[in-house]
Amino acid sequence: MSTISHRLRRTIGLTAAAALVCVAPSVASAHGTAPSGRAPAQVRPAANDEPSIEDEILVLINASRAAAGLAPLQRNPVLDAAADEWTAHLIAGECPNNALLCHRSRTSLAALAKAATAPGGYKWWAENVQVTVGRAQTSHDRLMNSAGHRANLMRPETNLIGIGAAIAPNGYMYVTQEFTQSKPIPPPPPPRHACGRITQTLASGSRGSQVRVLQCALAMLGLFPGTQDGRFGKTTKAAVIEFQRLRGITMSGKVSLSTRQALGVTT
Repeated sequence: MSTISHRLRRTIGLTAAAALVCVAPSVASAHGTAPSGRAPAQVRPAANDEPSIEDEILVLINASRAAAGLAPLQRNPVLDAAADEWTAHLIAGECPNNALLCHRSRTSLAALAKAATAPGGYKWWAENVQVTVGRAQTSHDRLMNSAGHRANLMRPETNLIGIGAAIAPNGYMYVTQEFTQSKPIPPPPPPRHACGRITQTLASGSRGSQVRVLQCALAMLGLFPGTQDGRFGKTTKAAVIEFQRLRGITMSGKVSLSTRQALGVTT
């Protein structure tokens, strides 16, 4: 195990936080002096019947959110992979100016959020990075006691998270948490009726292309045997009334909105 300086021990023990916030994205980190002799990450594998450190961290996060009346976060494979990669980057000592911790660029974080939420897109992103003694509970407690980190963990709108945690050769744990909020994917528009669309109420005496759409739709249901001539006469009215009877709609003989919706010709 490499030697940790007194300054690093003090910094890790306090888990000091510095949050950088802008209109949509935000990041928060704990800063300190870089230890010497850093080496690539060494993750201690969990036994088959034991949760991973990342799993334990997620349970703690969601318990804190539940206590505050917030929805749980869901692990996202794209964010998980990115968090693992960045944790290894931190342990390898690849931050600028030999800093203990650093963040991805805003451009990289935005691209990551976009990839994680495709095709719907994202509304914001955030990142926590940390080096700490102890394991999952200690990590979570210290992040929750830091305003910037807590804000990222407890933001109501957040729904996706990626977690990367690894034990460095010196025994300290490095953690990266990636957050984003995915936009809801709008439902596909309902399929257009093969006969077309009716946008107005039709009744006896109506004429034109929308009456032909009505006659076509009724014919497809086997209710209109006549010629689709665009004239709302007795045969068309009888077919409408029969359709309304079958669907439990008031048998007015008029093609109001409820009847058009039942026919599927409103879009």
